[in-house]
Amino acid sequence: MIAARRAFLLGLAGGAAGAALGHVAVVAGFRLTGDASIWFKGPHGPPFFSLVVNTSVFYACLGGALAERGVHRRAAALSFAAGFVPIWLPMATASRVFTWGEGPAAEPTWAWVYLILACYALACSLGTWTSGASGFRPLRRSAGWGAAFGGLAAYVLGLPLARFVPALRGDYVNLGFLPSFGAVFNGATAGALVGAGSRFSAKRRDP
Repeated sequence: MIAARRAFLLGLAGGAAGAALGHVAVVAGFRLTGDASIWFKGPHGPPFFSLVVNTSVFYACLGGALAERGVHRRAAALSFAAGFVPIWLPMATASRVFTWGEGPAAEPTWAWVYLILACYALACSLGTWTSGASGFRPLRRSAGWGAAFGGLAAYVLGLPLARFVPALRGDYVNLGFLPSFGAVFNGATAGALVGAGSRFSAKRRDP
């Protein structure tokens, strides 16, 4: 079993790589198509291409990095799906069904904002849990809950850092294929704590 200390380092590397590769994938999508924002969505609502690609690629890299020998590809695929489906499926459906806030007589609505936030929160929760649990054969639920605790710790830690250190906010900066320092730092921090939490929990609770 991967020790918690080693998982911390693997998670740090996987999280940084996931944040960087997610950014590169988004930029490549726009460069190749001209306007990748129309991918996946219907005729209504805001685009979500960048969000779903960034999220799913991040968790694919993290899950693959934390997995034990022989299950890297399975862990990466499951983690990718856990980050992709909770955003893509509801948003692709809603953007084909609902017309919230559209039309000259329509009143402004926060429905799209709430839906995107809910989908993103669900994707992050499932992606974090899966990246921790899927690295074992068979899957270990206790590792998933440890990963979730590590992800929560990363979120709580990131709030004051983002407030007092603007460079760590992870805001999008138009640097072409080069990701922002904040995005990579946040990805590395989250990955390290998710990795340590998953392996520490599995080591203590699983036989």
